[in-house]
Amino acid sequence: MRGFEKKGRTQLLLFLTALLRGSLFCRLATRLADFLFKKVRASQLAGFLTAYPEAAVQDSYFGELLFERPAGLFKQFRLWLAAQTESCLLARLAQGMTRGMLSLDMVSWAGGLLSLGSTLLLVETWRRFKGLIPSMLTPNAGFAVACLLSGLLCANLRVALGEMLLDSRPFRWLLVDFCGVRSSTLSVKRPVQWVAIPVVLGTLLALLSVRLPLFWLLGGLAALIGAGILISIPETGVLLILLALPFLGTLPLALLCLYVDGAYLFKWLRLKRVMRIEAIDFGVLGFAVTLLLLGGLTSIRRGASLPQVAIYLVFILTYFTAANIICSKRLADRAVACLLCSGAVAALMGVYQNIVGIESSVSWIDTKMFAEIGARVVGPFDNPNVFGEYLIMLLPLGVCAAAIYRGGRRAAALATTGAVGLALIYTWSRGAWLGAIAAVALFLLLYHRIFLNLVLPGLVALPFAVALLPDAILGRLTSIGNLADTSTAYRVSIWNASVRMLGDVAGPGIGSGWQAFTALYPVYALGGAAYALHAHNLYLQLFIELGVVGIATFAVMLVLFFKWVFHCYEHILDRNYASIILALGMGVLALLVQGLTDNVWFNYRIVLLFWLLMGLAVGIGRSGTLDRI
Repeated sequence: MRGFEKKGRTQLLLFLTALLRGSLFCRLATRLADFLFKKVRASQLAGFLTAYPEAAVQDSYFGELLFERPAGLFKQFRLWLAAQTESCLLARLAQGMTRGMLSLDMVSWAGGLLSLGSTLLLVETWRRFKGLIPSMLTPNAGFAVACLLSGLLCANLRVALGEMLLDSRPFRWLLVDFCGVRSSTLSVKRPVQWVAIPVVLGTLLALLSVRLPLFWLLGGLAALIGAGILISIPETGVLLILLALPFLGTLPLALLCLYVDGAYLFKWLRLKRVMRIEAIDFGVLGFAVTLLLLGGLTSIRRGASLPQVAIYLVFILTYFTAANIICSKRLADRAVACLLCSGAVAALMGVYQNIVGIESSVSWIDTKMFAEIGARVVGPFDNPNVFGEYLIMLLPLGVCAAAIYRGGRRAAALATTGAVGLALIYTWSRGAWLGAIAAVALFLLLYHRIFLNLVLPGLVALPFAVALLPDAILGRLTSIGNLADTSTAYRVSIWNASVRMLGDVAGPGIGSGWQAFTALYPVYALGGAAYALHAHNLYLQLFIELGVVGIATFAVMLVLFFKWVFHCYEHILDRNYASIILALGMGVLALLVQGLTDNVWFNYRIVLLFWLLMGLAVGIGRSGTLDRI
């Protein structure tokens, strides 16, 4: 009976689908989509955006000078450096120590754990006897007990540490699948038993906890191991940056980027990595030079501008690292996973803040117009607008992942996209909403022709869909441009003052940073906005800071980037990775749209994500593993 019911429902659904497809409205929608598709595809704009001189730079004199001349002096230097590094005593010593540690059997490491745990308990007992701690129930004591139990469990294992890591699914995933460590590096044929070394190391670590916090010691040991992995596998560093970006501060991120950039450069100098240069790379390089000269060296507040410019340049250098190092399908998948994982955690933080409540500055909300909005979530950031900027850059990628993946990966992508979208709503950032709508809509229209068929039905259904929106969201959207809103009035006043300032400084610019901006802004300030840290518009801000040359180089760079994105989307045969490139480009576009309403480069983490998305799009697009038409 159930089989007949299911068959009947299927036939009814097929009948209704055929009836709908044959309707006049559906035929009109399809014809409109065909008309738009043909017109856009045949337009000069489409031809301009999809035409990219892919090999022009590599075949140019500069490309030949940098990459092709084998007899060049620089090439000889790289060969010499590679030979010197391979024969370096320090490098061989590090390799030998690593190999030796991995070769020690688990019985030896069990001795080290027992030594660490017992000595640490003795240290805690001494500290309690001296009155330095109120009781023995301390984190150090708990860690000591855990070491003792782990040592007892490992005492009967006769395998080497490397083999144990390979056999463990979590460690294998972390080291081999994520970090990219070769299985042959961890594989050990003959385990060695030498208990003395782990025992000495464990005892020394426990004794050092008398002077230094144990957390610092363990963190330093983990950082030392991580630094060794990153110097050998800089690809892991890029993935780590993508994971940590929303949660680390500016200085730790800048230092991590600088270390990863240096690791990649060192690998390239030793002929262990390749480097390609495209027209977009020259666009980025031109903007970087302009930023250094006009944003830093000639700034009216040079001392304050140069540190900011230095951080920007480190992030731009990370663009080149990502563009040359994320160059395979496997790395592309891992990069997308890292972006979406960190985005999911950040979004869930925002959703949690909306549930439990968060203390919000009244300057973020006009309480008279939006009394129904209790608070605006900030996630791991300190400003809801900045949190919105972060979320909209990931939203097209989440939509893309949900479309191209299958099975569990699709379910995870859908859950992540839902969390990101929900957190984006709770930021109540109208500029972020506009950026997200523009980017996701353009991605869907370009992703599949079926979405063009929905243009006419969407326009017809739009008034009804708007009427179904909650009052808080509808009120927030309809307040765009309403000068009765204090936030809108404040921004308009700043824009007018910034345009007045631009009339006097458009030529040379004033230099980067809020210190340079606030040095001149009071002269041009209007009523209602006597003080402002920036122009609340990315393009006005860059024009004021870098002058006409700076905004021109920025525009040229963006044109080259989007030409690259659309060219790759048009010509790459693997549609999944072509769609990923398009989604990364739409993430950049989302930020640029919000840049019309705010200075989206005021937060360093957003600046880093901007350059990373560009670098990933370029790197995946020029990967040698992706076939082209």
